Amino acid sequence: MKQEFNWAMDQVKLPPEAEERILRALEEQKAGKAPRRSRRTWKTAVAAVAAAVLMTGTAFAAAYQAGVLDIFFRGDTSSLESYRTIQSTEDENYRLTVDSLRDGDGLYLYLTIEPKTEQAAQALPDIEWEPDTFSFTPGMTKGWWESEETTDPEVSRSFSIETNLTLKALETLEPITFSANFMAEDCTLQLPIQQSAPTASRSINQEIEVNPLIGEMEYWTDVTISSTRFSYTSIQNYTKTSGGRDVADPLIFLKMKDGSILTRSQLGLGPIGEEQILDVDGLPEEKRMDRIIDHFKIVIDPTQVESLIVDGTEFPMDGSDPKEVQIDEALLPFYAEAMDYQDTQGNPGYYLSSMEELCEKLGADYSWDPETKTATGVYRGVTLRLTAGSGTAEIDGTPTPIQEYTRSYQAIQNGNTIAVYPCIFETAWQIDLFRDYVRTIDHVDGQPVAETEWLDWIVIP
Repeated sequence: MKQEFNWAMDQVKLPPEAEERILRALEEQKAGKAPRRSRRTWKTAVAAVAAAVLMTGTAFAAAYQAGVLDIFFRGDTSSLESYRTIQSTEDENYRLTVDSLRDGDGLYLYLTIEPKTEQAAQALPDIEWEPDTFSFTPGMTKGWWESEETTDPEVSRSFSIETNLTLKALETLEPITFSANFMAEDCTLQLPIQQSAPTASRSINQEIEVNPLIGEMEYWTDVTISSTRFSYTSIQNYTKTSGGRDVADPLIFLKMKDGSILTRSQLGLGPIGEEQILDVDGLPEEKRMDRIIDHFKIVIDPTQVESLIVDGTEFPMDGSDPKEVQIDEALLPFYAEAMDYQDTQGNPGYYLSSMEELCEKLGADYSWDPETKTATGVYRGVTLRLTAGSGTAEIDGTPTPIQEYTRSYQAIQNGNTIAVYPCIFETAWQIDLFRDYVRTIDHVDGQPVAETEWLDWIVIP
């Protein structure tokens, strides 16, 4: 982040005290002094810094933007700084800036569009996001995820895009042409993909139980681990089990060379990876070969990954023979009760989770103070305190709203513990909780009608 600040300072001169205040705010974000947050919550912190910057001058606000690493990942991202590229192009109406990063078979983009005229500023909020709003060189990318990161659409609009590089792109390593359909045709950027951080790969070539919650099996041929991604090639059935239990697919662990174990929740793997069906001859009709791609929410050093652990087997990344291994049961998925509850004033709570039950099954330290009606849990070195009747938690002593997106929740006393909507456990302890469910589809008067039965929480440490 400091690089963007120095670049911006070359464009506009601010009073020394303003520069000092902004630098201090950015350094605090980088040092992680605030409690760890999910990516969406972190954007609020970025907006707060931007608001402070606005007080010192709009020119700097337009010049400084959060970087691609800040948008996609949490924690220390400094190892990837040298692989970023920032480029701009402009026509008479708009300036487009693209902050890009290639890592393994992935390409991450953070785009900022700034108006150059008053008329363009008025039109900017009305530009619709369509499939062809932004485009890449045909045949060089496959599949993408996008999100708008805009805080003030009349000042600028920002988007994040993650896409996968095709085999053609990885073979040729030719720059990828990127353009926007609301700008002049000659306003294109050449995104370089020649450089990438190191990756680690190995062959698997055996059947794997990818999800112990449902016993789902796949045949894996190989895996690749990069700084921000985990991908593998598998042969699997065309028809896959659906439901809430899919969230543990695949249940992997990374054993690092320092002896630590990183779970899929600590890595930030999402519940659904990108599936690319490969065209392979000779497979049975009921089978298909897929390339599954998932990205982390943290940045790791793949050269420090000693082994991949999946299905009770440890696969050393140096290619040596796999061996059986026993994983600590506290790191395996488990169920926690999803409770409906009313406090003494009759206020309802839905799908709450017991802090005491969660701590017990995680192997976390737990205590209850009956005088203050406060529950305290310590897990992975992080102390979480919840007090009955409060909508604010304490994470390592820092007040933190019990909030998911824009919805706030309150802790409720339930015997000698606290029941609360579990988003706060995800925020504090970097675990994942998903509601299990069973969905049935009936036909009524010739029309499909879906019914969903919501069950308990699936907890992935």
